[in-house]
Amino acid sequence: MKKQDATNVQQTSWSRVIAKNAYPLVSVIIFLAYFYAAFFAVSFLVENVRAAFAVNEALAKKQVVQFDLANYEKIAKRFGIESRK
Repeated sequence: MKKQDATNVQQTSWSRVIAKNAYPLVSVIIFLAYFYAAFFAVSFLVENVRAAFAVNEALAKKQVVQFDLANYEKIAKRFGIESRK
């Protein structure tokens, strides 16, 4: 096993490490920005799709169309339209 001399150990200069690896750090930051943008876009879409398909029952009851078949039969007889029963 090789012995290392502890007196020659130098402290890491983080500013040099960042300067040497500037391009990879920028690419990682850009990747993270894309990831967060995609995440927030998907969460925004999911939230709006859920809101679009949420059913308000009181509003749904107001918008239901009901057919008056009794009056349709009367008008059909008056105009000579055959009913399909």
